[in-house]
Amino acid sequence: MSEVAIALGIWLPLGTVGPFILSRVTGADWRGAFIEACIFATLGVLIFPIMIAMTFALFTRSPNVDIVFAISYILGAISILLFRRRSNRLTNERRYGIR
Repeated sequence: MSEVAIALGIWLPLGTVGPFILSRVTGADWRGAFIEACIFATLGVLIFPIMIAMTFALFTRSPNVDIVFAISYILGAISILLFRRRSNRLTNERRYGIR
């Protein structure tokens, strides 16, 4: 039960509010920060932990929740960085015709 409390008390706020604040600090507007936070929350809190936990469950009896969420947040952060890079590239192509 303590692993569930830690997951809900630490990892859930870090996966939802944290990315929004970080996006705003790094220069994204409100709309972009909300989109990035939603993508990160969907990937980092829902999809990646389930996939990683299922993979770890094949090799161990019970996967460590902290490791699962840490790996999924790293993958979520990489996904957001790639999303932002692609979004900036599309914006530059539309504005300046630069590829």
